[in-house]
Amino acid sequence: METISGRTYATLNLVLANAGVNRYICMVTIWTPRIEGKKGPRYLAIVEGLFEDLAAGKLHEGSRLPTHRDLAERLGVTVGTVSRAYAEAARRGLVSGEVGRGTFVRGTSGGDAGSSEAEDVVDLGQNHPPDATTVPQRTALLEALARLTVRRDLAMTMPHYEVRRPLERSSAAAAGYYVTTGIGPDLFVASKTAVREMIDRLVATRGLAPIEAYELCSVALDLKISEIVDHPNYVVSAFLPNDLFVAAR
Repeated sequence: METISGRTYATLNLVLANAGVNRYICMVTIWTPRIEGKKGPRYLAIVEGLFEDLAAGKLHEGSRLPTHRDLAERLGVTVGTVSRAYAEAARRGLVSGEVGRGTFVRGTSGGDAGSSEAEDVVDLGQNHPPDATTVPQRTALLEALARLTVRRDLAMTMPHYEVRRPLERSSAAAAGYYVTTGIGPDLFVASKTAVREMIDRLVATRGLAPIEAYELCSVALDLKISEIVDHPNYVVSAFLPNDLFVAAR
């Protein structure tokens, strides 16, 4: 049996260790999309800029994009806007997210940025009730849609909604909960986005100072993972009981 010297053995271990580590190291691309002059929501402008830079060869498949916070600071937008842009880019097949590693460019086969879809993805962006009027689900769905109200006076980067059901306290069910959300491939960032959305709402609608809203959220806000959509895009919901603001009788 051939003997390997201690020095040679140590060298082999170092080479193997480096090879193993390098599998998980990927430099972050210094990328800032051009969103000036683009019409529509900021998050769609980021997606459009991503597609343009891909088509121009400025970005390559496998490139690691900046973190949500880094890109938000460069563009002067909220982290929620970047999270929504990355989620939309993933839906179009332009990027993919890996938990603990980041968001990576997948590339595109050409065509329009708005119609770049993976062939094996089923688009549920438009759902319609059954055509037959005798189907009970149709009536129930149309009644639910009729109760929806569009608020054009509110500026939201993530969905908000209200629910009236008991969660931790049955006494809170009557007043219900106001819910803000955060969406993105990074669970921690999505959670922070949901909390920031709630803080912004409390400042805008309840007249609280930002530090007061933060303190209230730290003791009363309940975070839940609501969905994992197009893995690894998480939907984190932040629940705040409405009865906290009911005047004492």
